[in-house]
Amino acid sequence: MEDKNIYLNKSKNVFLKDNEVIKKYDVDSDKEYIKSRHIFDLSKKLAFIFPEPLEKNGNTVKFENIKSEKSIREEYIAFMKDLIKERDAVSLFERVGGVLATLHNSMMLNERNYWFPSEPFIKAMRKCGVNDIDSYTRRLPMTYMHCDFGFSNISVNNINGENNIVIYDASPNNFTTFRTSNLGPIYIDIGNMISCLNGLVPVWNYFHMKWNKLPALKEAFLKGYRDKSECDVDMSWADKFSYATAYCYFNKQYGESLKQKAAINMLFNKFKHNTVD
Repeated sequence: MEDKNIYLNKSKNVFLKDNEVIKKYDVDSDKEYIKSRHIFDLSKKLAFIFPEPLEKNGNTVKFENIKSEKSIREEYIAFMKDLIKERDAVSLFERVGGVLATLHNSMMLNERNYWFPSEPFIKAMRKCGVNDIDSYTRRLPMTYMHCDFGFSNISVNNINGENNIVIYDASPNNFTTFRTSNLGPIYIDIGNMISCLNGLVPVWNYFHMKWNKLPALKEAFLKGYRDKSECDVDMSWADKFSYATAYCYFNKQYGESLKQKAAINMLFNKFKHNTVD
C-alpha cells in the first residue's frame, strides 16, 4: 500500500496528513500531550504562538498545522550574510529571548523529572573547566524546560501585518534532554539556542557569513531573556552550556571521532572569538 503521508523530518515520526500535523512518540505520549496542551494554553496569554494539540490517539498526537513562513534559521543566515538590517535582526532575537524567559517563568508541570547531565555533557563541561557539574547545577536557576529550544523549532509568521514568534515541539532532543518534564538549569534551553547562533547551520553558508556580527545576536537574545526573566543570566555559564550542547549534539551524530572534533572546532574557534576551553 502506498504511504501517502508527507514526512516533516528524517526520522519520519512527524508527518502531515489531511492538513494536520501528527507526531508519533516512542515514550511518554501522555506526558507530551499534557505538556503541549499546557504550553498552548500559556501561548494564548504570552507573546508567542504554539500549535494546538487537537487529539491524542495511542502514541500519536495530532496538532494544528501552523504554516511556517520563515524559520529563525533563515533570518539568522540572512543577517550573518549582511542581507537584512542589524536593527531588525537584533529586535527579532531579543523577542525570541523574551519568549523563552516568559515560558520559563510560567511553565508548571505536574510531574517533575530532575535533569542530570549525560557522560558526554560531563566530559564537555570538564573541557570548559567545570569538573563537578552536579554540584554547580544545584546552585543555578532552575526551570521546567522546553527541551529543544533551537533553530528547528522556532519560526516567524506574519499575521495581520505583525511578525509573530512561533514555537514548536517541546520534546526531549535526546542529546542533552531525555525526559518530557525535565526540571533543570535555565542554561539548558539558553545553551541550545546559543549553540545554534554560534553557527549550527549547513556549512556551505559559512563562506558568506560575517562572524563579526555574531556577538550582536548573542547579546540580543540574552538581553531579551534578561528583560523578561525572573533570574539573572551569567554569560560565562551560557557559553559553557552552549559548548556542552554542541559537543553532545555532534557526539550523537558522529560518536567520539575526528569528525566530531572537526565539527566542534568549526563551531568554536578563535576566529569567531567564542572559545571556552
